[in-house]
Amino acid sequence: MHSFLLLGTEVLNCLSRVLKLFKLTEFKSIVLPLFEEITWSEVKKRIVKEKKNFTIQSLTDLLINQVKRLEVDDLLGRLHNLQLLEKSVHPERVIWKAVSLEQGEGRFCTKWSAKFFQQELKRKCTTNNLSTVIQVIHRNNLLWIMVVVKKVVHNRGIQLGRPTYLAFVPLDKYLFFACGATNTLLNAVKETFGADNIKECNLSGRDIKSLYQMLKNKENSAFNTRSVVLDNQKFSHVVHPERCLHGLDFSRTNDRRRYIKGLLGDNPPVVQSLKIEVKNCRWQAKHLVRGIDMKLSSTVTLTAPNIPDMIENMATTGALRMPAPHFISQYCHLGKNLITLRPAEEHEGSDIVF
Repeated sequence: MHSFLLLGTEVLNCLSRVLKLFKLTEFKSIVLPLFEEITWSEVKKRIVKEKKNFTIQSLTDLLINQVKRLEVDDLLGRLHNLQLLEKSVHPERVIWKAVSLEQGEGRFCTKWSAKFFQQELKRKCTTNNLSTVIQVIHRNNLLWIMVVVKKVVHNRGIQLGRPTYLAFVPLDKYLFFACGATNTLLNAVKETFGADNIKECNLSGRDIKSLYQMLKNKENSAFNTRSVVLDNQKFSHVVHPERCLHGLDFSRTNDRRRYIKGLLGDNPPVVQSLKIEVKNCRWQAKHLVRGIDMKLSSTVTLTAPNIPDMIENMATTGALRMPAPHFISQYCHLGKNLITLRPAEEHEGSDIVF
């Protein structure tokens, strides 16, 4: 909510919009526990009595009607709890960026409860001259954090900024934040944990579980994350499906699919963007034009709701040349959205083959 909080109706409107972000099947187990004024049995009786359809709109109207007489501060608390809960239930609706908390020489604690962390973060924000509203919950093995910065505007009261969301992996060093987190806020989080500094991971996406998987793969991997060398995989030449007596023969297409699945592995991490950068590579076709001895750099960015599915579709439709480039099987081990390709031995002048 970005407007000045002068009327309770403004808070109720925001509360109504957040409620509509939940699915119908989520109201009973997720939303209703925040509304102690009414039970699920009473909700069903009211819907039937008023002869309304069982929809998100009717449930929202019913819940709003239950809390509309509360004080503005109580409504705000309900709104902030619901906003954070919605992000923890639907994290895929925003882009998350990953950073790493680097341990310093002093205290570095990641075992705190949600309530204690909320108090500590509030204290650190105050120390950094940030007047904030902070909510912290523990859900799905993550610590979910929402921070709303308050500003006092002369003659107009208090203004609340847009919420900033963060997710932290307990007992680990990785922190994920939605776009919009300021350096001041990240520093407050860093100081709360007693970390020495924050290191950017150059990794972003909608699936926090996949992002965390990529970061852990990088920790346990022997791949060189600074340079990936192209290498041809063993694969028999595949042509398009041929017509036969009983229709199209898709056996070769299925071979492509099995081949790509073998490269990516089971349940590969899902990202929405993958940038492939080529640096200082000699022009492969230089023998066609005499006198040219130049090096080229280029960047290709792949964007899709699911990059592994995109790669598989490109392979099965023939858009990806076989054998597939070696980096296809390595992207999930690099811990970032960027793959940098370089010649194997630049000092020997070897060419890289695309």
